[in-house]
Amino acid sequence: MANSRHCQTRSFRKTEYTVPLTLEAPRTMIMFFCVLFLLFTTVAAQVPPSGPVPIPPRPHGLTYYPAGYRDHLSPILLEAFIEVACIDAKKAFPVFLEVANSYEGKVKLVLYQFPLPYHRSAMLGAQTLRIVSEVEPQMVLCYLNTSFQNQEDIKDGNIVNKTETELISTFADFAGQCGVPRDVFYELFNEDFGKREARAEWKYGCSRGVSGTPFVYLNGIFLTNNQDWTVEDYQQVIDGLDTDQ
Repeated sequence: MANSRHCQTRSFRKTEYTVPLTLEAPRTMIMFFCVLFLLFTTVAAQVPPSGPVPIPPRPHGLTYYPAGYRDHLSPILLEAFIEVACIDAKKAFPVFLEVANSYEGKVKLVLYQFPLPYHRSAMLGAQTLRIVSEVEPQMVLCYLNTSFQNQEDIKDGNIVNKTETELISTFADFAGQCGVPRDVFYELFNEDFGKREARAEWKYGCSRGVSGTPFVYLNGIFLTNNQDWTVEDYQQVIDGLDTDQ
């Protein structure tokens, strides 16, 4: 007997069995797998997380307050994931600040570092931000501005022939322009200060579905990853929120 790739008829010990071509078998299988899936998800929901995302001692992110406003009860939360080596983040960064400034305390802006693994200098930049925040906390905005303004010095295409030592020195320069003495920077950097926290913040971003920069959330809901959004684009969405509810 010639072999057949079809399964409607099988031969076994000279006895033939025919599988009827009805919808009952597929329907039964679908119901079985649905029940199996529900059981699996129910059990999985009862299992505590194994801790792939470390819980920080305080929430991640840097909160930006417009001049004269420090109201932690701002009704609207705008969150942005950025990194200093990203061209798109550089373009969006001043827009975020302008949006926050335009609402005079009504909008709280929180900035997160999300060092992209395919940008060689990104993690060094995130670690440097932690060092600046530790030594001169009021100069974090200065560091971000300095890094973006001098992004050509840390872009992948321009650092192909730079050694790691030279790249670290560049970030030491950035930090120095914001009040961090060079010797203090190297002392903390050589102790790996801020590296673990920078990695944890990256993992936090991954847990929220971030896959690039900028990634923007409004009141905890993903809004856009379009670097070309203008202040007016953000205002159109924010002004449409009913904050009196």
